[in-house]
Amino acid sequence: MSERLLKGLLALLAVLLVVYGAIATLSGNRKSERPNALAKTLQAIRADQMETFRILRRLDTLDFRTAVGGWMVNGYPVDTAAISHFWRVVSESRVTEVAASNPANHRRLGVAADSSTTLELRRKDGRLTRVLVGKSGPVERTVYLRLPGDDRVYTVHGDLLAMAGMSLTDWRDKTIVRVDTAAVRAVTVLRDGVEYGLRRAGAGWEMGGAAADTVATGKLLIGLANLQAVGFSRDSTAYGKDRRRLTVLGARDDTLALMVFRVGGRSQFLATIPRDSVVYEVPFQLASWITPTRVELLPHVARAP
Repeated sequence: MSERLLKGLLALLAVLLVVYGAIATLSGNRKSERPNALAKTLQAIRADQMETFRILRRLDTLDFRTAVGGWMVNGYPVDTAAISHFWRVVSESRVTEVAASNPANHRRLGVAADSSTTLELRRKDGRLTRVLVGKSGPVERTVYLRLPGDDRVYTVHGDLLAMAGMSLTDWRDKTIVRVDTAAVRAVTVLRDGVEYGLRRAGAGWEMGGAAADTVATGKLLIGLANLQAVGFSRDSTAYGKDRRRLTVLGARDDTLALMVFRVGGRSQFLATIPRDSVVYEVPFQLASWITPTRVELLPHVARAP
């Protein structure tokens, strides 16, 4: 190798080292450009310190407020599993890097003030925290976030984007009734104009003095233990008259549950509870479990042709 060629290669290597150093420095600065500004904000969010929070979107707003017994969203009880998951998602979100610092990138990343979802939290001491939630990030389970008044856009790992996109129905508590089935002594069903009842008899159940079908009664009790809706309806009249009614009584003939079911759309029933304005959507199969026909409640021997 000639001396001239060697000097040329050494000069090229020196240039490459300088370029590499510059890239490494810029990359390091990019990742260390105070990502803690957002990280500290997220870490400071604690459920027990919050009084209210809102998820403001272009088409709607979800307004969460503390109440006796839990949280409310837009005036409705919040599903406890959903709200617990939300606080866990916030606490587990991790800032990975500063994705951009030029305001020209805000709209492209979904964090422009007029195009983003805003998470707004107010502490019990009155302090307000706002975070702009943008589009999904470059890899799975990441999202772009920005603090108002800060041009930096951060890439954050976690499920915050999914939580911010949940609908009001997703957030609402869908519990219709929870009944301690061990305390149930009698069940009365009114279906298609015919009323019939079950009574506890020792370890089993009977209907009209005969043992009731164990499978049918088992499904009924399982449904009553934790009856969950799949959604809510604004229609309180459904498609006509009351079709089914279920009354559950305790040991002193006290009413443990009373529900009315009307035929709804989409292969489901609409359930209502006296003095409760909420109309619950119940799958057809589940409604059939807890309001079985008289024939279904008869023992197999009695149903045999």
